[in-house]
Amino acid sequence: MNGVKDGRWKATLTFYKPMLRDQSLLPEFPRDFMGISLPEQPNKRFVTLRRFINLYSAILDLVPGCYYTKCKVLAPLFTRRCLSNGKGFSKSSVLHWQPNVGTTASGQIVNEVTQCVESMNGVKDGRWKATLTFYKPMLRDQSLLPEFPRDFMGISLPEQPNKYYFIIRGQRLVLEADSTIQTIMDKLQSYKSRVSLNFEGNQYQLGDFQLRVGKVSPAHSEALRGIVMELEYLPISSIEKARQMMDDFLDLWQDAVSKRSLPGHFMHIEPNFADFGLGDHYTSQHTAVQYAIVVAQVIATVQAGQAVRN
Repeated sequence: MNGVKDGRWKATLTFYKPMLRDQSLLPEFPRDFMGISLPEQPNKRFVTLRRFINLYSAILDLVPGCYYTKCKVLAPLFTRRCLSNGKGFSKSSVLHWQPNVGTTASGQIVNEVTQCVESMNGVKDGRWKATLTFYKPMLRDQSLLPEFPRDFMGISLPEQPNKYYFIIRGQRLVLEADSTIQTIMDKLQSYKSRVSLNFEGNQYQLGDFQLRVGKVSPAHSEALRGIVMELEYLPISSIEKARQMMDDFLDLWQDAVSKRSLPGHFMHIEPNFADFGLGDHYTSQHTAVQYAIVVAQVIATVQAGQAVRN
């Protein structure tokens, strides 16, 4: 048949298993989670779950980055929208502390702010914590790094402990995933953590409102980088319907804080959620987007303060 040898080829298929401390959870995970590298696509890894209809396949891009909107195969792990689970969502606003020029956020300001909440008859309702991580790709060829988004983030939220949220701010992408995706990413070695920031503090109830006040600090460090406040209006999940009540409460809040003559104020920058494909019905994806916006403001504020001191 006059076939001409054109070199060698190789494909590698790997079966993956979850890394679990509690092995009793193992039956909840798919046994047919596979990844394969193909010679015609050396910079890709194709991931499949055989038991899903139509044998959907996904590309977790090891070179151009994990663009998760394409990952149809991981149906139980990824959703582009928050699916109804019988639990309603409440409208939240996330604010950050903007210090006056020449000043910085401090633990003393956090204490003053929490005292302000308590002076408004806020009832302490425990602690809360969210963690936001910046990811960077695992590349053999570092010259490809500029092709990747620098703002690829993941965040865990206290109200959704079994979910994980990815945001690429520059491309207006947000996705909800099962929390086990972090283990899968570690196994695939496609991305690794560049830096993680913790948002942590006290949670309060004020009538129909829930208020979280906390400090922003790097993981494994007590160094304070900023202050955040998350205000949640519990009865309503419609952004537009809740807007007036939220605005009225924030006016009262800002007035109460201003009476303490603190060196700064809380700022609220509400993104255009429609740019991220999100509607009027509030979900945790809306919250994730707000934290991504807030962390950018916190970093900019820290950098501006360093520039002034220099």
